[in-house]
Amino acid sequence: MPHTLSKLLSMLCLIGLLASLLGCDTAPTPPMDLGTPTTLSATPTPTPPATSEPAAACTTPAVVGKLNLLPLPDNVLEPVALAMLNGRLYVAGQRSHNVGVIENEQLSRVIPVGSEPTALVADEASGKLFVLHSQGLLLSMLDGERVQATIPLSNSLKGEFQSALSMVGDPLNHRLYVALRTPLPDPEIVVVDTQAFTVSTRVPFNRNNSINQMALDTARNELLVADYDATHSTGYINTLDLQSLRWTDEIKMAGKGVSNFLLYDPQSSRAYTDYTEMWSDHHIGVIDSGRLVSSLTIDRQPQAAQVAGGRLYLTNSYSSTLMVNLQTFQTMGTIDVDAAPEVSALLVDAPHERLYIAVRARYWPEASRIEVVDLKRMAVAHVIPLSAQPRQLVADATRNRLYALMPAARAVVASDGQRVLAQVSLERAPFQMVLDEAAGKLYISEFSGNSVNVMDAAASKLVERKSINGSGVVAVDKARSRLLVSNRTYALDTLAPTGQYTVTPFTPPPGVIYLRPPEALLVNPSVPRIYAVGWNGVLGGNDGNIIYLLDGDTLQQLSRDFDWTVTNIALDDEAQRLYATLYVKHTETTRLKVFDALNLTPISAMYLPTRTWVKTMLLNSNTHHLFLAHARYVNTTEADNTLEVLDTRTLGRVALLALNRGPTVMAALGERVYIASSTDTNLTIVRDCALPAPPPPTATP
Repeated sequence: MPHTLSKLLSMLCLIGLLASLLGCDTAPTPPMDLGTPTTLSATPTPTPPATSEPAAACTTPAVVGKLNLLPLPDNVLEPVALAMLNGRLYVAGQRSHNVGVIENEQLSRVIPVGSEPTALVADEASGKLFVLHSQGLLLSMLDGERVQATIPLSNSLKGEFQSALSMVGDPLNHRLYVALRTPLPDPEIVVVDTQAFTVSTRVPFNRNNSINQMALDTARNELLVADYDATHSTGYINTLDLQSLRWTDEIKMAGKGVSNFLLYDPQSSRAYTDYTEMWSDHHIGVIDSGRLVSSLTIDRQPQAAQVAGGRLYLTNSYSSTLMVNLQTFQTMGTIDVDAAPEVSALLVDAPHERLYIAVRARYWPEASRIEVVDLKRMAVAHVIPLSAQPRQLVADATRNRLYALMPAARAVVASDGQRVLAQVSLERAPFQMVLDEAAGKLYISEFSGNSVNVMDAAASKLVERKSINGSGVVAVDKARSRLLVSNRTYALDTLAPTGQYTVTPFTPPPGVIYLRPPEALLVNPSVPRIYAVGWNGVLGGNDGNIIYLLDGDTLQQLSRDFDWTVTNIALDDEAQRLYATLYVKHTETTRLKVFDALNLTPISAMYLPTRTWVKTMLLNSNTHHLFLAHARYVNTTEADNTLEVLDTRTLGRVALLALNRGPTVMAALGERVYIASSTDTNLTIVRDCALPAPPPPTATP
């Protein structure tokens, strides 16, 4: 269609749409009849993927199958501890409440162990694995395959509000030492007999301090315990004689003391720890015979550490791994690893010269993985994914493809909706992707690394990795041949920087959205409008994300919606309406709100089932259906992890389907909707179909 005629028709459609809204009831509670959407142009129906179920008349959306993207026995989410036993690597998944077993550099099986495993200790002599649970104050004993027994560690005399802090194994004395935080007046060390598997004694700490870390000094038969005195902002390392179980020496540390690790090296008979001075000066300290004898200044606070082979390995959330020579106590260099978003544990496999790095990904559990470092080459050899949960799904109707972003595998998986066709490896863990369907290119941003990956969608091949100044959410503005990454713009062909935008939140002085990056970006393909979901600028209990409307030509802010907190947005390009789900924390309610896509004027709103979180939302323009995935966060009745399907013409309910717990992302390919779950290693496939519009729901106050 010629450009002038296309613009004329678009204007006529918008005039007609605005005219139809003049008499509308704009009260936020009762949903109104939105009418039949105006078709802007004829859009060819995408070819649906081939399915194995027999063809039948579709009367309602229904679950029709599963699609496996990454063959894993289960998800091990938020790995927090590592242990080696009988040549196998064990990893504790705190969020998934299990322990994964890694053999031949892949996750082979998963052992359910109970709520929130937080620490692991392996006893090679007995072949037992001990698992400490932060919730419930329990200790489990595994034979490497299953849980054999579980005992409580809580002190009945201390009442509630007890929690476990850390655990150290003492195989020669057949003991475990567990640091326990209790109410006033003091914490305590729980001593467990590993042969009888009972609590043998409790050692009071006699201080109202917070125990941070522990280490076993095998040469002196002592337990080193680091604690922090919050009242005086002072850290200490105390010594517990393991023969008499009495406290002996005390070392006063500079600044706020030990933060994240306390390790003992049998080879040098010394202990190593980190401490922070003046909140910003980070040091590595050497402890010998009860004294701090040396220190090394480092530029960042470490998150995890491991001592092996005369070297100290350190890493923090976003940096490479730093190596320190323990003889000279000088830095030897770094190993370039993808440590983002957060490292929780290190483990050295000395016989095989490997270093395992557990990436915790607390706020992005789908990125849970283990980076494997070859210590001969001082480089990452490969990645062991712990999660088959995609962070994002994107449908490509032109090529009948479904692309899944898999941060745990550092890859993009391409499928035809029935089977996996290709897996494209990436250098860094991906954050988000966007498809330029006409050009057949996928643009992929990273968690860290300030780069954009360009993938040929048809060939399933990575063609470029371009360094840029920033990272985050991405969107394609095809009409202006540019790529949006967070608050910056780049030319689609060269990825050269072309500009940036700012937004004005509620509170002065005017803020800029890149100080707290937008969490969603959406470009309107038919009119010059961009929608950014970002921080409202309010500190305290009223902070949240709101929708900012930008002019697509000038990148200037036009307006903003005052409702918060926005969790999802979706655009109906034919009807030029923007849908948003909002969560109101003070009333524990969720709402669906409909806007005019041109000026962000509210059209209608309706309440959704309370005490649920709409984790993901999808608009299937082929069927005029809006899919809302309700994830439970407290006890509910109707909307307990369900998929609610609404008709966009009336907002009437089409269907309500049960899902596995924790729906995360969705995509529609033809009349198939693919849904990922946080507790399932497969995608759930829902068959969708065009149906008569149901009546609007009854208005409620």
